[in-house]
Amino acid sequence: MEKTLPSSTKVVIIGGGVAGCSVAYHLAKFGWKDTILLERDQLTSGTTWHAAGLVSQLGPSAAITKIRKYSLDLYKDLEKKVDHSAGLRLNGALSIAQNKERWQELLRQATTAQLYDVDVRVLDKDQIKKDYPIINTDEILGGIFMPGDGAQKLINEHDEVIIECIGGKMGRAKGDIPGVRWQVLKVNDQSLNALLGGKLEKARR
Repeated sequence: MEKTLPSSTKVVIIGGGVAGCSVAYHLAKFGWKDTILLERDQLTSGTTWHAAGLVSQLGPSAAITKIRKYSLDLYKDLEKKVDHSAGLRLNGALSIAQNKERWQELLRQATTAQLYDVDVRVLDKDQIKKDYPIINTDEILGGIFMPGDGAQKLINEHDEVIIECIGGKMGRAKGDIPGVRWQVLKVNDQSLNALLGGKLEKARR
């Protein structure tokens, strides 16, 4: 159904990705009603759709770190307000170092995180091996773990997933990541593309 656009408006937001939707949400939150968001396709179907969905707290500056921490709190709050899961899973993020330069960089990040009140833990290789036994720690010097980091995913632990082989008959990798030979078709008997495009709400098991 076509919608008629007004002849004038105070604010026009171009693009319905995460940034555009965030601007529209916060303007509405602050009482701005004369606002229009324009999207050529479906909301979040462009760059946002292709993003990995990682949610991290520590940024390169105090301002970026504050924005990221605010965003994390916002995701949690929105799930409560709309009674719909955004797929936020805070499993934590582990960064490892295999040389002295990288190790010094991670230690610097850990110090910065503490200054910004971001929970961070410095791990030696023995602790990493204990916590993550599948990791080969032979060439690892250490790492840092941020338990408050995570990702937004549509697939949860007990979901039923249908996958198919990609890359042709020879089973070659597809895309930019070597070794990717499978893709998800359905989650809980629902099309993944339809879920990502917002056409369906994910069924619960």
